[in-house]
Amino acid sequence: TAAQGVVFWIDPASSADGGTTGSAGRIMSLDEGDPMYWGPWGVTVVGFSDWNDGLRNMKGAYETLGNSFDTALAFKWAHDRNPQGTTYQTGMTGAWYLPAEGEFGAISTTFNDYGRDAFNSLLTGAGGTALSDTKYWTSTEAYGHGISHNPYTNGSGAGFPSPKQYSVRAIMAF
Repeated sequence: TAAQGVVFWIDPASSADGGTTGSAGRIMSLDEGDPMYWGPWGVTVVGFSDWNDGLRNMKGAYETLGNSFDTALAFKWAHDRNPQGTTYQTGMTGAWYLPAEGEFGAISTTFNDYGRDAFNSLLTGAGGTALSDTKYWTSTEAYGHGISHNPYTNGSGAGFPSPKQYSVRAIMAF
């Protein structure tokens, strides 16, 4: 089976050795979406501001936007990786989604702690695209706009208006 992503977090509760092995965690997609808009321009969207649960944000965005991601391209990019009819519920596994700010923070922590070059080598060695020194959209909303995150600086940008275009990565719980 071909690799789907790179593990960036192991749930310590699923680990007998404190976190280096385990049966539950998160993987990041091997590929990334080209820079795109977070959400519909000129429309303030609220209701998905969870800092640590991108699945909850995906569900909130879907419901807020009329059960469609057609106007929210960053969400749509992650959603389109799943089988038709995928719904999002906290705690589910096996579905790709746009990470919440805290989840992208975990990607950044692993990226910087493991070593940027080593982490990017894992991505490219599995046929993927290296993380770049750019901003990525998260699913977390603040003040009606998306929050971006740069893995190189491990910094977020709260409330950037949606006409900005940033790259996207999807994550999946296992």
